[in-house]
Amino acid sequence: MADTGIATRLRAAGLAVREVHGWKTRGRNFAGVAPSFNPKGGVNHHTAGANPTAGVAPSLGTIINGRVSGPDPLPGPLANVYMDFEGTVFVVAAGVANHAGPPDGGVCRGMLGNSHAWGLEIEHPGESPLDDRRVHLAARVWAALLLGKGLPASQVVQHWEWAPSRKKDVATNIHPGEDPTQAGFRRMIAAELRNLTKVTVWTVSSLNKDRQRVEKNVRKPGSWLDNHPGALQRGKVVIRPKRD
Repeated sequence: MADTGIATRLRAAGLAVREVHGWKTRGRNFAGVAPSFNPKGGVNHHTAGANPTAGVAPSLGTIINGRVSGPDPLPGPLANVYMDFEGTVFVVAAGVANHAGPPDGGVCRGMLGNSHAWGLEIEHPGESPLDDRRVHLAARVWAALLLGKGLPASQVVQHWEWAPSRKKDVATNIHPGEDPTQAGFRRMIAAELRNLTKVTVWTVSSLNKDRQRVEKNVRKPGSWLDNHPGALQRGKVVIRPKRD
């Protein structure tokens, strides 16, 4: 089953979002058969691609279409969500993406592979720490993704945690002893999740167009938004921080 609510949840979290044409039906397939996508968490990546002189989103085409040439070809999509140098997030695929490969030992926090994990690729050449602004935006992306299935921040891992035998990702600043550490990044995600717990909804009657204000706490706002995709586009849904 594809996650077609990604764009709605990202926008509801206040992110700048662009939808790549065809994303709702894009995903890995074998012989024309798309595997089931049942995310139980996700894997954080950086592209290790070009620097900003190459443009705002130099790796976007590769993330969509995959590596079609070279010694290590891999069909796309290579992530579900991609973040460019400016912090805009592109929704690439609602289905399984070829982003992480199998985890070391066959399982990571209950995830057996890409069919169990969203993938986020952040445009970053890997020659310096990732800037603080995009670290915080990435935490918000993950909160929005997790919200759709009511999953905790503990289910997000760095690629080097997923497969330490082959992935180092040493250039970003989400590592033991760095700030934020991998655990610190998960705490940032948890804080963003707490900020997405109250939803104020305006509903519009399809019969008479009368507005009715409905303000309430929603236990799973991500699921609510997925089931009411037109609400956000009408500008009637607002995510507000939870009040203690």
